[in-house]
Amino acid sequence: MEEVKEDNDVIKISDKNEISFNKSIALSKVFLICLLISFLFLMVCSANSFLYAFNDNQDTNWYITMGNGMLAGKVPYKDLFEQKGPIVYYVFSIICSFGNPYINVFILEVICVSLFLFFSYKIMIKFTSQFRSIIGIVILCLIYTTSSFFVVGGGAVEEFCAPIFAWFLLVFFEYIFDKKDISFKRAFIIGILLAVLFLTKFTLVIMPAIILLIWFIVKLRQRDVKRTFLSVVFMLISFISIFLLSLIYYFIKGAISDLFKVYFYDNLFLYKTDLNITYNLNLIFVECFVGIAFVIFGFVIYIYKYNRKAINFAILVLSYFIILLFSGNFSYYFQPLLVFSSVGVAYLIEYISKIKFNFIFRKLSLILTIEICFALCFPFGNVTNELTWQKDDYIHFQIAEDIADYGIENPSLFCYKMWDYGFYNVTGIIPSEKYFANNLFDEDNFPEMYTAFYEAIEQKRNDFVLVRVENYEEDKEFLDQFYQIYKEYSYRYYKDTSNSYNFTVYLMIPI
Repeated sequence: MEEVKEDNDVIKISDKNEISFNKSIALSKVFLICLLISFLFLMVCSANSFLYAFNDNQDTNWYITMGNGMLAGKVPYKDLFEQKGPIVYYVFSIICSFGNPYINVFILEVICVSLFLFFSYKIMIKFTSQFRSIIGIVILCLIYTTSSFFVVGGGAVEEFCAPIFAWFLLVFFEYIFDKKDISFKRAFIIGILLAVLFLTKFTLVIMPAIILLIWFIVKLRQRDVKRTFLSVVFMLISFISIFLLSLIYYFIKGAISDLFKVYFYDNLFLYKTDLNITYNLNLIFVECFVGIAFVIFGFVIYIYKYNRKAINFAILVLSYFIILLFSGNFSYYFQPLLVFSSVGVAYLIEYISKIKFNFIFRKLSLILTIEICFALCFPFGNVTNELTWQKDDYIHFQIAEDIADYGIENPSLFCYKMWDYGFYNVTGIIPSEKYFANNLFDEDNFPEMYTAFYEAIEQKRNDFVLVRVENYEEDKEFLDQFYQIYKEYSYRYYKDTSNSYNFTVYLMIPI
């Protein structure tokens, strides 16, 4: 290994023993490899894949319900309550407008993970060769798709935003290694991507914000005030442009106030979850041991190798980790941390490559890596236990059949105090209730949702009501005044070892 240095910063890493064809690997070929790898691994690890009969994950189904609702004329926040950003619903309205929405989500996943791998490849070549970086993205894809942070089996907004996180980290390293400053064109792109993140889930801007803050402070220390100021102006222009464009739909629908109330006010002040640091530490260091081990390995080697010059990277990783640690207790909140594992993967492959393998083995190493990592998807994937499941194994399809057999034309359905696990989508029913599912808002903080739940029952506004057995036992006296149990259904809800439980639900009809 030979390091070429300029102004005390590493700007290029090369290997005199690299296989000759590696020097001419085109980025288009690299992206095709990323596309193939993401397709293969997500085919096994994503419940949206065509290999699975159904994906009953709540987040994915919430978004599909909202997308179908928009196509039916419902307005998010105003007619249907869900608290993610407006861009999520724009995207899912397109996803629901043709074909099988779950397959369309799978296609979107493949595209997003491919881009995540592609930008990670460009990060890895800062630390090792092109060929080794290609092997690295195979390992990275295995780490990512089998991580406990990939808990929902595909479909979390953090997953869709993974390529944006990887791109921002690439921008960070290009500034560190290549002295590539943020041009006005790049500043304009940054503003667009920040707006996309902000209008998807505003906490997603934290990592890019830390990177930009580091860049801003460094530029001010270099007294490059004018250019820095102009770059920030370009970011603000593109950010505001995307923000205003996204409001057009809500302006036309007369729902601007609903958007700001739900997405900003309710999320910031009413949506509260219990913070459990011990639980978060367990999620990070125990349940996602492999992925975080690569993050830590890359971090430690980087700090050791560059000493004082690694201060900015240390600030980025540690500050982002601490912020996430004090966020909510959902596994997928920590998924963006895995973007840093690309550094650890690159360093590991670089050190392994120092072992003297024969030429034939080196030529076959990529194929062997793909085969081994793909095989590992089956035992370590979060949803692979459902590969053999048929539609009849999901109570959703039994419920849909029973509702159809009941004989009501255009029936209405209401999920009382429970998440949207896909019951609306399988039955083909668009919710008539604004608060069609429980969004984890506490009753003390958000009584209007629970008032709407109770009113829907008291007024018997729906032909069918679904209620989990726990909620039924809690509200039995109230529910039995207006509805009676029609049928009971049970199955095992399983998305990973920490999110597995017996699921029993009653289908109720009006008395």
